[in-house]
Amino acid sequence: MLDYLTREEEPRWTRWLLLLFVPLGALYLVGARGNSDTHNNTVEAMYANDQKVYIRLAQDLKQSGWTKITPRHRTPGYPYVLSPFFTDDLATDIGGKDPVSLEWFARARTLSIWLSVVCLAALYFFSRRVFPVFESALFVAAAACLLYVFRAGYTQPELLYWTGNLVVFVLLMRMLVRPGWGLAAACGALAALTHLVKAGTQPLMLLFVASFGLKLVWDWLRERTAMEVLGKRLLQGALVPVCFLICLAPYLINSHRMYGEAFYSIYSKYLMWTIPEVEVNGKLYVDKLKTWAVQNAGAGYRQITVDEYRAKLENLKRKSGEPYVEPDGLPTMGRYFKKQTLPEILARPQQGIRSTWKRMEKYYPSSWRFLKIVMWVALGFAVAGWRWTLPMLRRHGYVALYAVGFFAGYMFLYGWYDALRIGPRLMLGLYTPALFTALMLIHFSGREVTLGSVARDLGSLASRFRPGGDRAPEAGDTSPRGLGSVRATRLANLVLAVLLTAAAISIFADGNSDIPEERGELYRYFSGK
Repeated sequence: MLDYLTREEEPRWTRWLLLLFVPLGALYLVGARGNSDTHNNTVEAMYANDQKVYIRLAQDLKQSGWTKITPRHRTPGYPYVLSPFFTDDLATDIGGKDPVSLEWFARARTLSIWLSVVCLAALYFFSRRVFPVFESALFVAAAACLLYVFRAGYTQPELLYWTGNLVVFVLLMRMLVRPGWGLAAACGALAALTHLVKAGTQPLMLLFVASFGLKLVWDWLRERTAMEVLGKRLLQGALVPVCFLICLAPYLINSHRMYGEAFYSIYSKYLMWTIPEVEVNGKLYVDKLKTWAVQNAGAGYRQITVDEYRAKLENLKRKSGEPYVEPDGLPTMGRYFKKQTLPEILARPQQGIRSTWKRMEKYYPSSWRFLKIVMWVALGFAVAGWRWTLPMLRRHGYVALYAVGFFAGYMFLYGWYDALRIGPRLMLGLYTPALFTALMLIHFSGREVTLGSVARDLGSLASRFRPGGDRAPEAGDTSPRGLGSVRATRLANLVLAVLLTAAAISIFADGNSDIPEERGELYRYFSGK
């Protein structure tokens, strides 16, 4: 073990860690199946959280010979993945509008679990392009045990989207540091595929374009890069959004034909501009636009009229007994800013972020605590590894701005949407990018950090505050066992592995919660409680 902590290269024994993936993989499959069977095997569960919508789209795609064009409040990527596995014997009518059988729902849940395994395997091989074996295994194990296992048994596109979004985020970061023609084309194509799974990559594309433009200015002003080199880099950077648009061209053409806008989305067009709560007789009610008008505005490839909206609201009133709210038109950006004051506008994303964090702490406590620990460790390594951090910021400061813009921008958008009671699953999409970024910071900033170097830096800092102290005391490898040469990164990785094990055990060992997807549900499955 000391050999692992002191040597630069990774010992061969770390490769044997991959054998642990066999029992851990089996445990993951059983846990994901148990969590799904406990809470997600009824008609009511199927109709919740958009699950029925996606498997119905997959069924329609298969029955139409993959000629059906999906309305743009749902992207077709995830239904296309499920559709080949639908068979006619699963088309049992259970009643209701657009019926879907429980047998097809069960098969789709099983497919989603296996799809999550494929996603985790892809994350491992992708992370090996950045990390050694131990850190790659640590990252994938954390993603599997603390996040994916909870969401695997649900027929939703989130896991596939989270995986693609992480890969695109990291590759675009690489594109900023070292542009290349092949990398640019791959980034654009993967971003397009991720967009087809869930329409959420447009902000990332805009962020990359802005960051790459800043990079060119940075290189010109600080590095005095030749104009011909800047011209080549400009073309390489432009290739990313060009490939993105080319790969999405059929989808965008159909969207323009159906709605008059290539990037038409119900959510950005209407839903995000809905005032989340309205007051009626002293009580607050969520605007009913969320429950049906927005989600069905694309039916028949047209926008819904205000009269139709009013009629449906009246119908909802009769069914639910809730008060009727008179609409003055469908929500738009212009109407929203006219109705809301500046303090209300600024408070909305802040309240959404706080609300989401509270729910993540409640629903995923072990996962949330582990991520916070990793982020604090990464911050400590950024400070301790200042010999790497400061030169990196001076040379590639736009990369740091890109990372900050990614997390701040998506947190703002997800916090804005959270006011509509979307839930924490949007913000959970930032979990693996945050974990990956923190591990990258630990890996790169801590490569030259040892216990001895930390002691010398602390001694140098302390000497500056002593009267007459102007030089650091000698603090080298004085231990007979060479503990001063222990690599801080390796030691931190071992500690994080222990903490991850403890977090995973707490998920299985605590059976006191009645909230679906929270810790304890896997324990209940294994214990039979």
